[in-house]
Amino acid sequence: MRILRATVRFCFNLCACVIVILAIAWACMNAFQRSFVLAHLGRVEDQYVVGAHYKSGIGVAQDYRKAVEWFKRAANADYPPAMFEYGVMRHYGLGCGQETFDAQHYLRKAADAGLPEAQFVYGSLLLHRGYGQSDRAQAEKFLRQAAEARYVPAEYTLACEYFSGERLRQDHATAELLLSDLSEQGYQPAQQMRDELQRFGELAESDRIQRSRE
Repeated sequence: MRILRATVRFCFNLCACVIVILAIAWACMNAFQRSFVLAHLGRVEDQYVVGAHYKSGIGVAQDYRKAVEWFKRAANADYPPAMFEYGVMRHYGLGCGQETFDAQHYLRKAADAGLPEAQFVYGSLLLHRGYGQSDRAQAEKFLRQAAEARYVPAEYTLACEYFSGERLRQDHATAELLLSDLSEQGYQPAQQMRDELQRFGELAESDRIQRSRE
């Protein structure tokens, strides 16, 4: 019994020492190192974070190839931000071969998951025939979804398209509302565009529309 108690006490003390050492090591790690450990343990959010570090070069040497590898791991676990980043890098061939079909697949999944930046990018690519097709109805749908989330680039793109009528159905009233909302958010290009259009008489009824909303 005495030997057994001594053995148990030794094991307990050893475990306590190991825990203390691991705690000290963890405390000495920077943000990237901690995420790197958790990413290897399968934590999807940290796989994305590691990819973001490698892409930006913050906390580690910039490496697009490694960024793609980590983004793909998290993307295959259906993590929307990673699907978006991986899709963009595949589209432009950053750290990997350029592959539009693969890029389209992941960007569409991220957009369907409700990520505004993915909805904007995927909608814009469709609008400008980024994949050799012109599905303007789908482009408008995704751009509107991003705009409804008040994603500024999507709101501004739609406003420009609705005014010009070049790729989407011309809709000055909706364009005016979008520009008004952007101006209230302090988005300077939208205010400049409104001022320019007012000088040319394109927003003649903007005051009436504004009064009807009040």
